[in-house]
Amino acid sequence: ARDQLVVDFSEWLEQEAQFYNIETSFNFQGSEVLPAGDSFGQAGFGMRLTGSVSSLVGLFKRLEQESRQFLINFDDFDISQGPQGYVLAAGGRVYFR
Repeated sequence: ARDQLVVDFSEWLEQEAQFYNIETSFNFQGSEVLPAGDSFGQAGFGMRLTGSVSSLVGLFKRLEQESRQFLINFDDFDISQGPQGYVLAAGGRVYFR
């Protein structure tokens, strides 16, 4: 179940980014914490997104509003202008049962 959730999360993120014409680089980081009792498990991730500001904002709104299957927390992010558009580097966690 957890392994499938992790695969589903990364595939979902890639699909959403493609819709907004955003280049993605995504990986899970560190070791996950397994669920115990009433607590959720969690897995850390890092991502790098490249696209226009409006596309990046659209993607983040979509992640916030349409993430029915996943509970996501962003711990940090940084945005800068690059040669191919804006680059957003972010780290966070996805929670699971």
